[in-house]
Amino acid sequence: MNWHDVLSPCKLAPVGLITYIFHVPGKTNPRDKVIKALEKRGMRWFTFFSENRIVACNIMFNIVKERNGWQIFFLMDPNEKKAMDAIKFAVELLKDAGLVNSNDEKRVLEDMERLWEKWGKAWLSIEAELSK
Repeated sequence: MNWHDVLSPCKLAPVGLITYIFHVPGKTNPRDKVIKALEKRGMRWFTFFSENRIVACNIMFNIVKERNGWQIFFLMDPNEKKAMDAIKFAVELLKDAGLVNSNDEKRVLEDMERLWEKWGKAWLSIEAELSK
């Protein structure tokens, strides 16, 4: 799946209509795995305010050190008419980064779809009203 087809046009920073939080145990920062996954998909990336905040078009990873590992805040701004495809793309990207495995895939997919139904569509409605 091509990221050009499923994400909204690139902005300075994503709005985060689809979000997910991962807890990654261990001492090794998952930053390099995230960057390799983005590069595998042909996505340009840059750091934003810190080396652990990675932005690639309308996707952002904010990686935070915890006592026993790392917490990753994942945000994505999908193309409005391609949200479900964008969520499937996100899960593939997260699998490439080692943040989702085959056992977690279905749960993460369902969680992201549920959150999109609850918050993403609501935000688009509010945004449409504000732009009138």
